[in-house]
Amino acid sequence: MSSSLEKVTEYFSGNRNAQFALVAATASALTLSTVFTYQKVKRTERVKKIKESIEPPEFDLNNFSQFDKASSGRETNLNVVTKDTKVVTSPNEKLLFAEQLSRNCSFFGSDNLECIKSSFVVVVGAGGVGSWAALMLIRSGVQRIRLIDFDQVTLSSLNRHAVAIRSDVGMSKVEAMRKRFLEIVPHIKIDTRVELFSKDNQEELLSG
Repeated sequence: MSSSLEKVTEYFSGNRNAQFALVAATASALTLSTVFTYQKVKRTERVKKIKESIEPPEFDLNNFSQFDKASSGRETNLNVVTKDTKVVTSPNEKLLFAEQLSRNCSFFGSDNLECIKSSFVVVVGAGGVGSWAALMLIRSGVQRIRLIDFDQVTLSSLNRHAVAIRSDVGMSKVEAMRKRFLEIVPHIKIDTRVELFSKDNQEELLSG
């Protein structure tokens, strides 16, 4: 072992190019280590700042009983929508909406598209699955929709939510969706329910 070490030492001591290569490799390794350490520290600081900037939810996520009818804000919901809710549009909006759904009409046919436009849909859950389902429903022509979810938009949910953005963090998911959906189709009727769906309220939430 000592003999091998002596040979390596002798090789480097008598070979200037090898010495330069060794110094360069060592310097590169130290530089990379420093860069990675710096990036890790900065990333940790950024994550900490982002977390500190997000206001904590106003409810206990471990206590679902608080999401009952009385505490959900349901009584203040002035946007109750049912299958009988009238959808009123201006002549210009009708033309715009017709053009917006022109490809849908070609695919479904005018009669089937009218059935879609006159339907009323309830979407339970407004997360990574429900938000996309609801988005495609309104893009397909559904004009009356009820969105049900008790949760708020979080930073970690932005990687999978259909429409939520950073400025929506802390807002209820259904209200964030309502805001974006009205930008896509301004005249549609959206009923938002910030409630936890359960067997106790399912009949009411699915009615309409």
